[in-house]
Amino acid sequence: SPQLDRLEAEGLRQCAEHKAASGLHGEALWTCLQRAVGLDPNRAELLVARASCRLRHHFPPQGVPYGALPEGASAAGSEARSAVQDCEDALRIDASIAEAYFLALPVHIARGDLLAAERLGEGGAGRG
Repeated sequence: SPQLDRLEAEGLRQCAEHKAASGLHGEALWTCLQRAVGLDPNRAELLVARASCRLRHHFPPQGVPYGALPEGASAAGSEARSAVQDCEDALRIDASIAEAYFLALPVHIARGDLLAAERLGEGGAGRG
């Protein structure tokens, strides 16, 4: 049932939170958050948590370094793009989630996509 899926997704989110707090971002992502998002795909907090783990797994502890985003074919570059997509999807659901902006803007800047950063900064994720 949808209610049970939502409850299970919340349990997985909490599990991921504990794993991430222990520095196990990859495990939090792959064993908890992927499944949680599958169970409750329209829950913005899950998408942002997944984006956060994607970025922290590849760019610990400060996040994406300015101007140093790996090429798109690398695992880190691919995960960074996926993290931005998660943030933009989350913002389409709930534009008030500040962490989504905080995570996605540095990736756009590191990629040199200042137009996307500007659109996102103006609250236009996914618009136009």
